[in-house]
Amino acid sequence: MSGDIDLLAKRKDVARIHDVLIAQGYRLTSTLHWNSASACLRSRENEISFESPSGVSIDVHWRLLPRYFAGAFDELDGWESLRTVALAGRRVHTLAPEPLLLFLCSHGAKHMFERLGWICDVARFLIVTPDLDWTATLAPARRTRALRQLFLGLRLAADLLGVASPSGLPEDPEVEPLVGAVRERLLAGATPPAPARQSTRFCLQLLETPGHRVRYLTGQYLTPSEAEYRVLQLPPWLFPLYYPLRPLRLFAKHVIRYPKTPPDTVD
Repeated sequence: MSGDIDLLAKRKDVARIHDVLIAQGYRLTSTLHWNSASACLRSRENEISFESPSGVSIDVHWRLLPRYFAGAFDELDGWESLRTVALAGRRVHTLAPEPLLLFLCSHGAKHMFERLGWICDVARFLIVTPDLDWTATLAPARRTRALRQLFLGLRLAADLLGVASPSGLPEDPEVEPLVGAVRERLLAGATPPAPARQSTRFCLQLLETPGHRVRYLTGQYLTPSEAEYRVLQLPPWLFPLYYPLRPLRLFAKHVIRYPKTPPDTVD
C-alpha cells in the first residue's frame, strides 16, 4: 500500500477537495497564510498536503511543475493528453506517454535527480514504451527551451542503468556537467535535499535562457513560501506584504544569524 499519493486536480476544484478531505478526517499539513480553503491556492509550489488518521499522505497538485520552474508544461496542457489505464482493478486517468516522459525528466531535474528511484522511473518508462513518438516528445520541449531537462533524464538512465535512448537526438554539451553533478551526489550517498546553493547553481545551469533563470530565482527568493506564513499570519488583503518579508527573512536567516556557516536549505 502506498503511503504517499499525488493527485492532479484542476485549480477550480482545489477548495472543494480541501473541504471533502477535511470532512473525511484528513489533516491539512501545509501551512496557509489564512484559515480558509481559498488560501490553498497561494502555495508557491502549487500543491497542498494532507494526512489521514492512518498516516497516508495525499499531495494535491494543480500544476505539474511550479510556475517558477520553466519547462515543456508551459505549453503543454496535461488535461488534454489524458489516457485511461487499469490500476488495481480500476480505470484511472494518467498522462499520455510523451508528456509523461517530459514530466518524469523535468521533475527529477528540478530536484537534481537526488533520488535514484526517479532515474529508475525514466529507465523503466523507456523499457516499457518502445514505440514512443519522439517527434511529439521533442517538439514541445524544443519550443519551450526545455530540451536539457529531457536529455539529462535520458543520459542518466543510459549512464547509470544502461537503458539506451534513441540515436540521432541533438547534442547539448551542458548536459555532461549536470550528469556529473548528479552522479557525484548519488555515489557519495548524499542525503536529500541538496544544499540550497548547490541546488540553485544546478538549476541555473539546467535552465536554458536568461528569462527562465530570472523566473527561477524570483520564485525561489522573492515569492512567499510556507516559512513566511509560519512567521506571520496576515489576512488576505495584506498578502502583498509577504513579498518584501521573504527576502528580509532570508537575509536575517542566512546573513545576520549565520554569517559564517549559512544553513543548507532555503524554505
